[in-house]
Amino acid sequence: CPVGEFIEKLYPELWDMPLPPEFSFVLYRKARWTDIMSTAYCPRYVGMLFSEAARNLISRLHLPPHRWLETEVIYARDRRKYFILNYGDAPVINYPESLLRDEIAEISLTFQSYNEWVEHAKAQVAPPLIRFTRLVLDVPIDLLKIPFTATPIVSEGLKNAVEASGLVGFEFEPVRMEIVGSS
Repeated sequence: CPVGEFIEKLYPELWDMPLPPEFSFVLYRKARWTDIMSTAYCPRYVGMLFSEAARNLISRLHLPPHRWLETEVIYARDRRKYFILNYGDAPVINYPESLLRDEIAEISLTFQSYNEWVEHAKAQVAPPLIRFTRLVLDVPIDLLKIPFTATPIVSEGLKNAVEASGLVGFEFEPVRMEIVGSS
């Protein structure tokens, strides 16, 4: 199926639409097999590509609303089953208790909701660069997509489980914000 048609079906607001027929991914010549692969094909960061072993491990953790889509990855003559973890925003961020910083104006900000953040951004002359400095979560979650960022945030539990499992291809970096549960 056309790539655009496939990607469009990944948006959570369109999950009720039928999926396109089988879809495969082909690795570049210099690529190598890993348990997680680039999600550059997914605009708005709504999916990640996992091996079956990685899917089995990740499925046991606290995930946002999601679905698994089976696909195939091809490299030379080798074909392997992979799964797209297709996920959306988790309604777990407590915006009133979280703190953000406008990196351009160098000021701290608070918002009552995600929509208030979006309205603030739209009212700016230039696109603001707003980052969480303190992220408050209403419920525990192991994988979180933060608005306007490409890299998902994972819990220490997810990181430890992946490292103990021997899965390959994952990279973890410490976050530059405080993450706490709601008070």
